[in-house]
Amino acid sequence: MVHRIVPPFAGMLAVLSLSFAPSLTAQEQASTAPEPAAATARESYPPTLTAPAASLDTFLVLVPVRPASVITDDIAEFRTLQQRARDEGARAEVLQQRVEERMRLVKAGKDNYDARAGAAKKLDDAPTEQAATAGKKAAEVRVKHLEQRRELRAAEIDMAEAHERAAGAVVQSLQKELALEQRRAAAATGAESGAVDVAQGETAIAALELQVLEAQREAVRQRE
Repeated sequence: MVHRIVPPFAGMLAVLSLSFAPSLTAQEQASTAPEPAAATARESYPPTLTAPAASLDTFLVLVPVRPASVITDDIAEFRTLQQRARDEGARAEVLQQRVEERMRLVKAGKDNYDARAGAAKKLDDAPTEQAATAGKKAAEVRVKHLEQRRELRAAEIDMAEAHERAAGAVVQSLQKELALEQRRAAAATGAESGAVDVAQGETAIAALELQVLEAQREAVRQRE
């Protein structure tokens, strides 16, 4: 028995539209331009399905019938989310580079404090040695803080890449679904005549349905 299968990535649009950028430091906020407002996500995906065309045998339909215009709108929305994730990843990479540059400077300062403390110790200059030692310890704390921010930026980049892949997988599945609906529309208008043409058309539709289902499964896997 053949059952109707609903696209398995319901709700992904709302999930991918959530902001995943962590809070910035005051310096990063000052050096980073404001991000554009996020696109409003649909409450549910896919939208309410329409009835299949009269010429389709509903018992054999694997992929529910949806208007091509609705599928096109979904493609546009997921492409927007895909680009947004790409932009988030690029922004995180820039901030990560700034952290790396700052870390190099702080480490160089720490080494300088260490050298000054050693020289002061040889000269028996206790005040200078104490000041240099304190500066070195402060630099070490700063390095640890920067290392944490570097890990945070790396995690943000990974998340952005995952969101981009997930949105891209949905776009591919929607494009296949659009091709399927166009093929169904051609069959419903009677563009195919003759038993052979009809049989070939049904075979092509069945093959497209399997491609859509596999693309939807891949979209789900990309979310995991």
